[in-house]
Amino acid sequence: MNLKNHVRNEFGKTDTPENTVRNITAGFDRLSYNIRYMPFTVSDRIHWSQIGIDAIDLQCQGKGLTPALCQASAHAELAERFSGGLFFQAFEEKVRFNMPALYSRQVNRFLNFEWLDGYVNSYQDDLKEDCLTIETLLRHQPHLSSVDIDRIKDSRMARHWVDGYSVVRDKTVKVPVNFVTYINASNGMAAGNTLEEAIVQATCEVFERHTQIQIIKPEQRVPTIDKVTLNNGRLAPMLAFYESQNVEVIVKDFSMDGRFPSIGVLFINHNLPPGRLEHKILVPGVAFNMEEALSRCLTEYMQGRGTLSVPRPDLDRPVVHRSRVSNLYLLFKCCISQKDISFLEEGETVAFRDRQSEDILSEIEAIKKICKSLETDFIVVDLTHPVLQFPVARVVLPGISDFLPFVHGDILTSVDTRPDSTWRGESFKQVMESFFISDCPE
Repeated sequence: MNLKNHVRNEFGKTDTPENTVRNITAGFDRLSYNIRYMPFTVSDRIHWSQIGIDAIDLQCQGKGLTPALCQASAHAELAERFSGGLFFQAFEEKVRFNMPALYSRQVNRFLNFEWLDGYVNSYQDDLKEDCLTIETLLRHQPHLSSVDIDRIKDSRMARHWVDGYSVVRDKTVKVPVNFVTYINASNGMAAGNTLEEAIVQATCEVFERHTQIQIIKPEQRVPTIDKVTLNNGRLAPMLAFYESQNVEVIVKDFSMDGRFPSIGVLFINHNLPPGRLEHKILVPGVAFNMEEALSRCLTEYMQGRGTLSVPRPDLDRPVVHRSRVSNLYLLFKCCISQKDISFLEEGETVAFRDRQSEDILSEIEAIKKICKSLETDFIVVDLTHPVLQFPVARVVLPGISDFLPFVHGDILTSVDTRPDSTWRGESFKQVMESFFISDCPE
């Protein structure tokens, strides 16, 4: 993979938001799909939006400091989810891993990612090429026995391999794409004006969730950033908006001793009673421009919200004691913790320290350095759709980019969710075929 360099513009991107929207819209026009876009203005510096393609029930959201950036964000999210085959919210559960035996060869080719470069159907141990092994992906799951690992390796989910590129090792490796999709979901997927921009954005999202779980699960005390030391003029009106809405903003240093370009914002909504899920919400942000990372947190919090005065009905529940929480998947999905996160209010006060990157390749070099310190690989799978032609990448950091730390430890061994139990369509297919038993030769 020949990675090219790009310099970020005044928008923090490698192209203007207008060009981003134009390019993505042109791609969907070639596919004859109409885009529905609905913008919402929260304040002068906080915008969010809904976007969708009704014909395939694909729904996404966007956010940004300006209407144009918000529109570009939403269109990029649409391109990402479309190119990655994630067509609606319950797609993974209802279609991809439950009922493929019912579908035609063409649909199975899609479900197995056979359109991607280097596709092969093989057991891991039969591959002649260098590959990202199941053992490597699960290296942080010591509770899994050798029998559990062998069962996963023998599952249909682990038979589908595509080409990925190890940025750390500068070589092509086979990636078990269906299994990666199962344990990573959309984590590590992103679109960009260039493939390199998509790679950086995807990795930043991985680091967001990684630092979030590494701090919240063990309840680490991390420094609080003095807001007085924030000198960026565009951040001031965003902070003022939350103050006017009776929402306290506490900015946290999530860099984990400087390793990650990560920041977090603890929002305390004083309009809501303490002890409820949405009273305290933590939103992480990662970027190689720390002011950009912080602005992402401040726009992310309002995405999908109509008001801060009342809780969302489906989240109007109490937090529970840490002893009763074994699953933090809600944190992974929407930054909401089921246990109390008041410990985040503690920590020494430090000054805000900005960091600026020179260009995209310098950011990729910084990611390589972080991955080496984590003793993990940095693998890219190019998901760019052949007709849409807007760059989309999936980044796999083995042992880091999966959602396994957020969920029950038995997700890969439970009879309902283990990989060798997820192709359940065959039994239904057999029932259907029984109606045509008379067609079978004697």
